[in-house]
Amino acid sequence: MSTLLRDWDEGSKTKRKKLLEWFSSHFDPTCDGGCLLESECGADIALFLPRLLSWMHKTTASAINKTDESAIVAQKSGKMKCFALAEQVSCLYVFFGSTNAHAYYREFQHVDGLQLVLKIVAITGNDPPTQKPLVSTTDRETLLRIILRISKMNRQRKEEISSLDGELAVIHGVLASGDMDDWKTESRVWTLCREVLLEQLVGNPNSLDRAHEAIVFMLRHFEVRLQLFGAEVLRELISDTSFSYDPEYRRRKEYDLVPLCLTLVRSTDVYLQHESLELLHALLQSSHLQEAICEALVYLVSQSAKALDPNVEESFISVEDSMEYETYVHLRSAFAHASQAVNTLMHSNRNLLPILVDKYGLLTPLSFVLVVERPHSLKWHAAAISIRYIFTHHFRPHETTFPR
Repeated sequence: MSTLLRDWDEGSKTKRKKLLEWFSSHFDPTCDGGCLLESECGADIALFLPRLLSWMHKTTASAINKTDESAIVAQKSGKMKCFALAEQVSCLYVFFGSTNAHAYYREFQHVDGLQLVLKIVAITGNDPPTQKPLVSTTDRETLLRIILRISKMNRQRKEEISSLDGELAVIHGVLASGDMDDWKTESRVWTLCREVLLEQLVGNPNSLDRAHEAIVFMLRHFEVRLQLFGAEVLRELISDTSFSYDPEYRRRKEYDLVPLCLTLVRSTDVYLQHESLELLHALLQSSHLQEAICEALVYLVSQSAKALDPNVEESFISVEDSMEYETYVHLRSAFAHASQAVNTLMHSNRNLLPILVDKYGLLTPLSFVLVVERPHSLKWHAAAISIRYIFTHHFRPHETTFPR
């Protein structure tokens, strides 16, 4: 052990890199289950951790602070890089993959290790000479595993991560990792991001507001794929059938979630529309939210009923001979989306019909469209389907009859 520390203290950058390569390969926790580190080196190995982290601070400083004017100059001159980052991250994982990771955490925090890891995982950009990412996808995955291990230690660790905006850091990290399409192909970096977010959001009541900011950030992001990713994470948190269901999060944030989820209904992305309905369906299980959601849905239908969809109607002419209503969804009519959303929720919960129809007057905007729109147009069809459903399932047959 003393030889390792002496070689590190006296070694050059190249020598240190070789030491890191030997250390990470010899004590790889994926091979020995994390037992070899303590059995060979004993407790004194903890003295190597602050040395490693101090060097990481120096070698990543230019990339972490690249928003500063001096760092921008460094980037233009080709000095922006993270020397031996892969080896350093691998060695750091040796400590957190070991059986005694809790004991090493104190040394880790003495040199602001958690803050450093969160900053590194969020680094963006490429190394100017090689145009390779400053932080590779493999390194991000390893860093996310470290963060996940820390989060799973106890509630205090979760609070420490949240206090440093760790949830936002991991989201920025996966955004910087590459193509947004990767999220849907079970990319490991996106899977780890999901695991970290769920671990942080569940059982972390003292930092719930900070953790909720990550959900809001994703749902309001301009990138539809991140919105969808955030909606999937949120559904796991608020659905009582999910393994990650957190009743405390739902109780404290459900009123804030209603407008966020209703905003997603307006999306033109079919997958995001579906996810937004799943979220609303979960929220509607709380009876005290039903009136607020129904009022907002009727308002959405009313506004879209007055909106003009000339391009949509022109496209509809070419397909209106088809009898399959689902084929029209690609035409992106705001009213069709709104009415279809209401239909889906009415069908899933019949108790909403009196609130939607009797209290908030859903039939008014639907009838308006039926009267003013061109017969058999897309909006006319959407309104007719909704009205027929209401007359069939809400009004008794002897009270009224829907015309054929």
